[in-house]
Amino acid sequence: LYLSNNKLRSDLAEDIFDIPNLREIELQQNAIFAKLPTKLPEALEKIDMTSNRLVGEIPSSIWTLPNLRFLSLGGNKDLTGSIRAEVDQTNLQVINLNDVDLSGSSLPESLAMLDLVIFEVASCGLSGTLPDIFERSDDLQIVNLSKNSIEGSIPVSLDRLHTNLSVINLEDNLFSG
Repeated sequence: LYLSNNKLRSDLAEDIFDIPNLREIELQQNAIFAKLPTKLPEALEKIDMTSNRLVGEIPSSIWTLPNLRFLSLGGNKDLTGSIRAEVDQTNLQVINLNDVDLSGSSLPESLAMLDLVIFEVASCGLSGTLPDIFERSDDLQIVNLSKNSIEGSIPVSLDRLHTNLSVINLEDNLFSG
């Protein structure tokens, strides 16, 4: 379903997620003011709802969708939640949660089980230390963890990822070492 860059509003999202064999949802750059439903179709491979007006909490079921490879909910400042430890049950390669309120949460070590290509969680209110989650990410191209409160040392695995890595932004954190 491709309806990006329109003027869609209201609870449209609820109805769209009821389609059982839906594989891709691209609704970015609209004005959708809605909560994401708690039950999502297991066939979903891509969810792009960047830059809408989503509210409420990221449903925990999103982190267990077995076919999900692309998740972009960035730019929805009233969306809250955390990246759940069950994220390793997905096939996620792209995660964009920039500007989503993940206040007080930290990144789970289970992210290390993913083959990430793009990982963006800037301005999310993340805290804690950065676990060594990039060990398997040979194809990693973009890492953006800027403008959080992540502390401690930078994982050694980031130093080994120079082949495809084109952007690494760790500014405005509390890193040391």
